[in-house]
Amino acid sequence: MTVRWGFIGAGYVASRAMAPAVHAASGAELYAVASRDAARSAELEPVVVHNSYRALIEDPNVDAVYISLTNVQHKEWVIAALEAGKHVLCEKPLALNADEVRSMNAVAERHQRLLVEAVWTRWQPRMKRMAQVIQRGDLGDIQSISSAFTFKGDLTGNYRSDPTMGGGALLDVGCYQAHLWMMLLGETIDYSIESVERTEGSTGIDLTTSVQTILNGSIRADALCSFDMTPEQRIS
Repeated sequence: MTVRWGFIGAGYVASRAMAPAVHAASGAELYAVASRDAARSAELEPVVVHNSYRALIEDPNVDAVYISLTNVQHKEWVIAALEAGKHVLCEKPLALNADEVRSMNAVAERHQRLLVEAVWTRWQPRMKRMAQVIQRGDLGDIQSISSAFTFKGDLTGNYRSDPTMGGGALLDVGCYQAHLWMMLLGETIDYSIESVERTEGSTGIDLTTSVQTILNGSIRADALCSFDMTPEQRIS
């Protein structure tokens, strides 16, 4: 069986990572792309370029939709694609808050369609192996989890610097650390937030957010997210 993909959005990740992956995969075809720029859509080499997002999700030849729009647009187009009967892979963060996620999940369940957040670390072999070793108890019980995802970059003109578009470090890279917790402890986690420290940028987004939590009643976990620190990707 070949899964015929439709891409909504033709930005950096779609063009540099996802389109090449689909073209290289067996059992997958990049059938259609829709974006604000038809020429850019065509550069991804789909079978069809659609002139609107709506036309793409209503295309009967599209089986699954990959969405890589700005964060604030995710809910609208995830729900629209699910209601059109498509399976959906949506770029992280899936939503701006938990209520939006609940709304999306309800639609996915009602239409019996798969909804997945595109967090690449969930499928990265090294991460999966680490989770297996820890879950087996090879290293003993988890006492604490400390993680960081930081970088320093120029976000001028980037939607990540715009709070009205769902910008900010916590939404952009905090999801990797939340998924890490689920990989190690399971999909359902009891948590309490002990403290949140935030450094705000000139546009109103959080340039840096540090969160300290207690997971499952006894495991101390801290997560550091930043657009304004020395690059670091760390788990300990």
